[in-house]
Amino acid sequence: QNTVAALVGKGGVQIREIQEMTNTKINFRDGENHLDYATCRITGKSENVSKAVDYVMEIINKQGSWNIFEMWVPSSSCGRIIGRCGEVIQSLAKTSGARINIDKKEGPSLTRKLITIRGTDEQIKMAISLIEEKVKEHEEAQNKL
Repeated sequence: QNTVAALVGKGGVQIREIQEMTNTKINFRDGENHLDYATCRITGKSENVSKAVDYVMEIINKQGSWNIFEMWVPSSSCGRIIGRCGEVIQSLAKTSGARINIDKKEGPSLTRKLITIRGTDEQIKMAISLIEEKVKEHEEAQNKL
């Protein structure tokens, strides 16, 4: 909760500034069972979200250690992120040093999947970048069709 307070800033000034600089929308919600964490949701164009994540991670790093990050990706991108027999996601984990898990819930109404990343701040940042790259590759491939 101290980290959320640091991100929001006095009177919400800090979070509004990040949103304006990155053209994104950022909001928070308490973790399950009101445990000692909150979920940060950043929405916008992928390159803007990436910039906002950098700002958020910079503030989090100043607050102390952080080891879990959750992000949503389009379900249609998961095949490219996972790869054949899990080869790509294993490579992403090995390259970043982070543990990467994609929620296995399935169904026709699920348009997004939750990815949980665990590791040091640098490992998480690297994993986010690699995952965003795969999502962008998928979007570009879809646009060519």
